[in-house]
Amino acid sequence: MGWGGRCADLLNAVQPSAPVSLAVTLAGANTFEVGNTVSQYSVSTSGAVSLQGVTGARLQALTNILGLSYPNLQAQAYAGVASHSINSGALLNTAIQPTVDPSSSQQFWNTPFPGSGTFQVTTPTSGAKFSSSLGPQLKMIARLIEAGHRAAASGGFGMRRQIFFCQVGGFDLHSGQTDVPAGGSVLNGAHANLFAELSQCLNAFQDAMDQIGTLHGDASFAQRVTAFTCSDFGRTFPSNGQGSDHGWGSHHLVMGGAVHGQQTYGMFPTLAVNGPDDTSTGRWIPTTACDQYFATLATWFGVDNSNLTTVFPNLGRFAASNLGFI
Repeated sequence: MGWGGRCADLLNAVQPSAPVSLAVTLAGANTFEVGNTVSQYSVSTSGAVSLQGVTGARLQALTNILGLSYPNLQAQAYAGVASHSINSGALLNTAIQPTVDPSSSQQFWNTPFPGSGTFQVTTPTSGAKFSSSLGPQLKMIARLIEAGHRAAASGGFGMRRQIFFCQVGGFDLHSGQTDVPAGGSVLNGAHANLFAELSQCLNAFQDAMDQIGTLHGDASFAQRVTAFTCSDFGRTFPSNGQGSDHGWGSHHLVMGGAVHGQQTYGMFPTLAVNGPDDTSTGRWIPTTACDQYFATLATWFGVDNSNLTTVFPNLGRFAASNLGFI
């Protein structure tokens, strides 16, 4: 996701015209420093890390010590980073508190997300429930997006553009991909559970975006938030007996109010081993480059055509820089 950082560097040099939030990546996470115009975050599910047991006079004393001038450059840099971290953590934790309607329990991070309980995913085929690691991340992203939407005068960040990264693992399914051949069904197993988690968590996130718009009286709010999936690799088409091996081309999802949805973009592969789209053992040759996929999202995010090749140096190798899905 290095292109996210390049987008932020580029857009920090300009004033964007409207608040936009790009995106939720669901495989692979990076940590970035907070910028000025464009903020990038990796996701914690519990807010900023805070100093424990340091309040009042003790906190003031620590703040005074960190504010001193030190002749040693390393000590000065350490004091600056520590002071910045304390201030940023306090600002973040204050901003994500339920300030929109403190008297109501129906906050966008509680409904459709659970208030203080664990996000439970229901497997459609069996009805079994399991705890989600993705749901709490998306819940925190919803809180951060709402805080970013609010002006600083209202206790928010007043951010114009934000990028969020979260992750869900478990897709490297060399074994246990389904309940077959252990006497079960191909509709059950780890792979089905992962898709159920992805579906239900993204649905809750989109509902949260709609609710934020309602709370702020902003009917177009959901059109300014786009979520998308990203992964290092796909899976092979045939089974290895227990699961599947590392593949190449794969499919991804894009979701948001601005997305031209209910369509498949690109060319769906011919599902035949040794067929026209198979490079070997059911590893599909991609028909769409990740550069095109990401460049389409970057264009929506505010990167103009003249700067696309700065963010995506290999984009010129492909016929189209915009796939038109948003």
